[in-house]
Amino acid sequence: MIFVKEIMIVLLLFVLPFLFPLSSFLLPVYKIKQVSKLRPKDRIIINIVVLIILGIITPILMVIYCGFYGIIELLYFYFKPKNIKTFDKIIIIAILSSAIIFLLYTINLDKINGIYNNEILLNKLGSIFKINTEQVKLMLMENSKFFSYTVFLISLTSVFLTYVVLERETYLYWDISYLWLLIFIIAFFVEKFLLINNYYIINMREIGRIIFVLYGMKSIYSCLYLNLNNAKYKFLFHLVAFFITMRFSLIAFLVGAAVAFSKNLLILKKNKD
Repeated sequence: MIFVKEIMIVLLLFVLPFLFPLSSFLLPVYKIKQVSKLRPKDRIIINIVVLIILGIITPILMVIYCGFYGIIELLYFYFKPKNIKTFDKIIIIAILSSAIIFLLYTINLDKINGIYNNEILLNKLGSIFKINTEQVKLMLMENSKFFSYTVFLISLTSVFLTYVVLERETYLYWDISYLWLLIFIIAFFVEKFLLINNYYIINMREIGRIIFVLYGMKSIYSCLYLNLNNAKYKFLFHLVAFFITMRFSLIAFLVGAAVAFSKNLLILKKNKD
């Protein structure tokens, strides 16, 4: 059958993130780099066949394929010619793809809540984690409270890695708008000064924080590369930036926020001059 290879690779890359979530960037990268080279008619055939196969398994997979991966691919091409900062593109795509998943979660909330009464599943999870069913229920309920942040984190990481692979030659100069800091600032202000402390505010605060933690990692790499000025150690600079971010996320956040503010202040100063 024609396009069997492409269809099998797309299906494999679609299933892989269910086992290894960090691999979720591989499907949009493959479709943008390889499938996009085919004729429009051929791309449509591949997508229709994939959707039919996923629909036979469960319609939810069709929604994930179109709503998550489809959005990433579509918006990547839409934003490519636009004069928008690269990190802003990444965040916008992550927000929109997360919204689709969150909508799907909300629609299927009754089915998801039914998991708490599924004794067979609870017993299996209990045996895996070596805990009783009540502890499993508590664990699932706690995790569900941070669902928004978790989905955004996966989406942001996926889109970020997609851009790293496809546009790594410009990675050094990726910028971000400092206005994204308002997400964190508003949540922090509401939590600390208005004493409103619920999971919506916590999710909002963590979403705002992780944006600048990730940008901080990129900024640490750029600082090392530009100051030490040695292309031979690019990989080492990436490792150092990654290690600092994983070990000291607060430092990465502060670096990201500071760099974002300083760059935007320089732009404002140049415009005034």
